Amino acid sequence: MSGGRLRAVVQSWGGLAAAAVALCSATWLFAEYVHAVRVAPAEKALVESLKERARTDATVHPKLLQPEFDRQRESLARRHAVYDRVGLVLLVSLGIWLAWFRWFRPEPGRWVGVPEGLQRLLEGNVDHPAPRSPRPKIRRASQ
Repeated sequence: MSGGRLRAVVQSWGGLAAAAVALCSATWLFAEYVHAVRVAPAEKALVESLKERARTDATVHPKLLQPEFDRQRESLARRHAVYDRVGLVLLVSLGIWLAWFRWFRPEPGRWVGVPEGLQRLLEGNVDHPAPRSPRPKIRRASQ
C-alpha cells in the first residue's frame, strides 16, 4: 500500500473510528452507572441489617460485616478506576472526532473504503450548507 493511499485510508476512517470508540466508551460508562445505581440500595440494606446483627452478636462483625465492607470498597475502587480511565478515553476520542470532522475530513470524492451512504452523510459542508428548495404551499379547500 502506497503512502498516499494509506494516508487517504487513515483520513477517511480515523474520525469514524474515534466516533466508534467514543460511542463504546459512553455506553460502558452508562452501563457502569446504571449497575451501580441498581445495586447500591440492596448493598446499603445488607450493611444495615449486618450492623443490627453485630450489635447483638459480636461474631458477626469480623465474619460478615468486615468482609462486606471490604467487598464494597473494592467494588467502588474498581468503578472509580473505570470512570477515570474510560472517561479519559471518551474525552480524547470525542476531541479527535471533532478535530477530524472540522479540519481533517476528506474532501468530496476522496473517501477510501467508506460506504456511499455514509459518505453522503459526512460530505455535507458544515460552513455553507446546500440551500434547500422551499416547499410548495398547499392550499386547503375551504368548506
